[in-house]
Amino acid sequence: MAHSIQLGLHDPGDDERETQLQDAFQDLVDGAISPQDAARAIDGIITSDCQEAYEAYRSWQASAEKQSDNESVPGPQPAGWQKYLWDCFGMSAMKMAAESPAQDRLVDLFKELQNLPRHTVPWLCNGEMIEKTLWELTRQNSYDYFDQWMWELDQGHFVCGNVGGDPNVATSYINFSAFQARLFGSHIAAITRLSALMRLSSIGIPRAGTLDEHDKVSRAAPRVRAAAQWIFYADEALYEMCEKGALVSIGSPRWTRLRWDAWKTKFDAVGTDARFDEETRQCATKVSDRMSALQTRGLGDRPSVIDAFGFLIPEEDDDDEEDER
Repeated sequence: MAHSIQLGLHDPGDDERETQLQDAFQDLVDGAISPQDAARAIDGIITSDCQEAYEAYRSWQASAEKQSDNESVPGPQPAGWQKYLWDCFGMSAMKMAAESPAQDRLVDLFKELQNLPRHTVPWLCNGEMIEKTLWELTRQNSYDYFDQWMWELDQGHFVCGNVGGDPNVATSYINFSAFQARLFGSHIAAITRLSALMRLSSIGIPRAGTLDEHDKVSRAAPRVRAAAQWIFYADEALYEMCEKGALVSIGSPRWTRLRWDAWKTKFDAVGTDARFDEETRQCATKVSDRMSALQTRGLGDRPSVIDAFGFLIPEEDDDDEEDER
C-alpha cells in the first residue's frame, strides 16, 4: 500500500522485531491503527523480546557451566529498546510536515505510552540481571531518557548540521521543532530546553552591508521558522509561563514577560526585513499577530501548564533579572 508519509525507518540489518516496531509507526502515521493500538503493539514487541532474551540467556548460563567453550548470548536489553523507540519518534517527526495531522498522532502515541500500565522486564545490566520498569514517563525522570535522546538528535542533526545551507535539513528541523512544541503545548512532555524559541535571541540579524550579510540571513531564516512552531503549537502554555514568572527547576532562569516581549520583537523585526525570503517574513508576521491576539484576549479559563508539570512560581524579587540565554 502507498504510504501517506514515507518515514524511511527501515535499515537492511534490522531484525524482525525492529521491523515490527517500525511498521507500528508507519501504520500509525498512515492512520491504519490508533495511537492506543500502536502503544500496545510496541509494548508487546519490547516485552516479548526481553522475555525471550532472558530465557535464552538463562539457558546459555546453564549450558556454559558444562561447556566452557559455548558462545555467549546477549541478555535482555530494554534500555536499548527504549533508545531505539525514542529514535523512531525523533526520526519520524523529522519526516512529517510541521502542519501535518500525523504529527498529532505521533504526540498521541507518546501520551498512550504514558498511559500504559507500568510493568517490569528483565534487564542484563553490567553483567547483572535486574529489572527495568517500562512506561514510567514523567518529568521527574526526564521521560526515561526521551528528553536526552531528543537532545542528542537535535545536537547531531541541527546544532552541528547545516540547517541554513541545506533545505532538507532545514525542513527536518522545522518539523522536529513542531513535534516538540506539540508535546509541550498539549501538556504531555516538558522539554523546553530543546526549544528553537529559546535560541531565538542568539539568532543574529546582520546590519545592512555587513560581510556575508546574505549568508547570515539565509542561515537565520529556517531557525526563525523553527522557533515559530512553538508559538503555533504552544503559545498559551508559553504565555502562561512568562506571565506568571514560572521556574522549570530551582536554579534555572525565571520566565518573565520580558522573555515573551523579546521573542515578539524578534519576529516583528524579521517580518519587516526585506532581506528574508517571503515565506519566513510571512511566518514571522503570522506569529507576531498570534502573540498580539493572545495578549489581548488573555489566557481565560484553561488547564494550566504550570500545574500540569508542577513548575514553580517563586515569590516576586525586585532584584530578579531575566536571563534570555
